[in-house]
Amino acid sequence: MLSKARQAFAAELLMEYLEKHEILFPTQHEFQHKRTCTTNLPVARDEWTKSDDAGDPLGIVYLDFSKGFV
Repeated sequence: MLSKARQAFAAELLMEYLEKHEILFPTQHEFQHKRTCTTNLPVARDEWTKSDDAGDPLGIVYLDFSKGFV
């Protein structure tokens, strides 16, 4: 039980540091408070649309790591 509490405390300190020093990209959604892969989808779609409208090359790769953590 104490180990879980320490992990949560360390994770909170790490996130505070990363946010304070703006180390994470604004487009980083996973592993952040109130952000998930689902909240990233509209952002990604907007970026894809901008690239397509500008005629820029666009490649999209979907990776599903969930099976690796079962």
